[in-house]
Amino acid sequence: MKNSKWVSVILSVGALDAVAQVAPQDTGKISATVEVEKIEVISTRPQGIHISSDQITTMPGGFGDPLKALDALPGVVLALPSSGGPIAQPAIRGSSPGDNQYESDFLPVGYVFHREGLSVFNPELIETFDLYTSSWSGQYNDSIGGVIKTQLRDPSFEQTNLILDLSQIRSGLLIESPISENIAFYASYRESLVHHFIDDITEDEDFVFSTPPRNHDYQAKLVWDINSNNTLRLVATGAEDIARIEFKPGSREVQRNPDLASGEGFTSKYDNVGVLLENQSGLGDTILALNILDTEVDIGEGIVEQSVSQNTESLFKWKTVTDLSFGQLGLGELSWGGHYRQQSLKHTNRSRLVTCVAEFSTCQSSALFPIVEDKVDLDVTSMAVFSDWAVPLSKHWDATFTLAVSRDDFTDQTQIEPRVAASYQLAADQRLRLSAGQYHQWFRDTDLLSPVFGNPELSLSEATMAGIAYEQSLQGGWDWKLDLYYKTLKNLPIPLSLQTQNPEDVGFSDKGEGEAVGAELFINKSLVDNWYGWFSLAYTKSERKNGANDQVINYEFDIPVIANLVAKYQWNDNWHFGIKWTYRSGRRYTDIIGATPVYSDADDPANVSDEPIFYQPTYGEFNALRRSAGHRIDVRVDYYTNVFGVPVNAYLDILNLLGNERLQEEEWNADYSDFIPDYEFPDEMFPGLGVSIRF
Repeated sequence: MKNSKWVSVILSVGALDAVAQVAPQDTGKISATVEVEKIEVISTRPQGIHISSDQITTMPGGFGDPLKALDALPGVVLALPSSGGPIAQPAIRGSSPGDNQYESDFLPVGYVFHREGLSVFNPELIETFDLYTSSWSGQYNDSIGGVIKTQLRDPSFEQTNLILDLSQIRSGLLIESPISENIAFYASYRESLVHHFIDDITEDEDFVFSTPPRNHDYQAKLVWDINSNNTLRLVATGAEDIARIEFKPGSREVQRNPDLASGEGFTSKYDNVGVLLENQSGLGDTILALNILDTEVDIGEGIVEQSVSQNTESLFKWKTVTDLSFGQLGLGELSWGGHYRQQSLKHTNRSRLVTCVAEFSTCQSSALFPIVEDKVDLDVTSMAVFSDWAVPLSKHWDATFTLAVSRDDFTDQTQIEPRVAASYQLAADQRLRLSAGQYHQWFRDTDLLSPVFGNPELSLSEATMAGIAYEQSLQGGWDWKLDLYYKTLKNLPIPLSLQTQNPEDVGFSDKGEGEAVGAELFINKSLVDNWYGWFSLAYTKSERKNGANDQVINYEFDIPVIANLVAKYQWNDNWHFGIKWTYRSGRRYTDIIGATPVYSDADDPANVSDEPIFYQPTYGEFNALRRSAGHRIDVRVDYYTNVFGVPVNAYLDILNLLGNERLQEEEWNADYSDFIPDYEFPDEMFPGLGVSIRF
């Protein structure tokens, strides 16, 4: 969806759902030794940040979903769409929202967030997740933004558990049980119920849902501890999202773009099945994986775009960690492995030939372009090997040397990616870290592989990153870190017309470039003395450039200042309190300074006897303006108790406590003479009550 307000409605409904369904995996009780015990809820790593989900599930504003904590971490801009479109996605350190790599349990996944904004994983199963922002392992070789790795827990070998979540807009069932002494499994399925009452929520909108928004997801895992040296895991995950709208007569969307008269809709889904074998031998700890991933995206946006993308991916992947500390040699540790991947890509498209990349230019009205058709049917094979050698260099110095080499038979390009991360121990509680490396990624948009809609001769996008960080551990569970980084991007796809300076040229070039420089301060308090929290402050400057003429282009998600404060206090065994405060600079946008009528009689533009079929807006300088800065406070209160021996968690989650409004876009009328402001959800205080019962 490129220009739809209705996605905001789904986001709103998603928030309603989230405050009514999730409980933490434990009761949050604090033992008598808590004052001397340090529990790292969130901790820094050389490559980024590691989070344990046991406590983070009740973070205010997180909707009970641990992955929602991403928007409160340094280096992350939650890229809310300026004009509808897909859900918010994390843009990391100046890269684009689509430039991330997602993995769960050593395997790729189709997507991580439903269109409503919640993750596709049952929060009861999320054990940890990691955000890698630089110098990550060579096993991750498909990202110039960042890596988000989720680890789902294993099933219980001790007891059978049944967790039933029921609310007015989502239901879910999780069952786990041992099968024998060394075999156990779990299975989770969740289904949204918003389609039962969505019409009541959208009665004041200028559209109706012809196919109400629905989604579901599932996760299953079977673990067999074969013996002390071998463990077999069978995993399956999947999700599906679907919705379609029809516009009412007089809709502003259709008045601005008649191509949308037939409505908009989408279906996105994936199914993933994998087999993993973990082995311990004299060689080290090895994990072998076979995986099949099917993904499909079906977009119907009036006559602007009618496309279906299907990708079937077969993957063999392995990783071994070998201890090189032979006697007194102390050669460190070597992680090495690789993958062999086969992809069958099928893409059909009947759409307006709009060659536009929103990062680099304003997209003109689709009605000005012809409708063309194309099919992409490709089989792509890629291979990669990597090694990460972590070795102590001296009493104070240690380093990790990474080398990743990959090749695919579509581009016939070989990517060689050296990386290094070194650290110097300044004192027992202080460390200086240095990092540098190169990265690349496969095409994110299948249209780019088409000779009609794209350019099969494009090169893969690449990035070079360098950073320096200082970190210190303090008493009482405190630690802090200051990160400075610099990133350059190249081979980004841009419209060919920007390279040739001829607006009639269609297609794409790989002359796009980017640059980001920033500083991130992160202060963390582990769970000591009954409370934990963190504060992050990030400053960044990111921009894009037309490499053909070195023209600097303002980047939409160049958001200079982002601050986050999260704190959770466990007053006693029953009452827990939390607060989250966020501040961010406004996002860049392009102003509309006028409009030109477009008439049906194209052969005689001077004939204005008929009414114009639509108005073509006149734009000011691209992304020259910036929205106002804003802040928001979310709070949460949890009450834990037992009813007839059954653990119960009742909670109050209040979003946007102060009711602050942050403008997302202007909803213009037909001739662009007036607009209605559209604010980010929620634009007023939004309280929600919830109860979770564990059987």
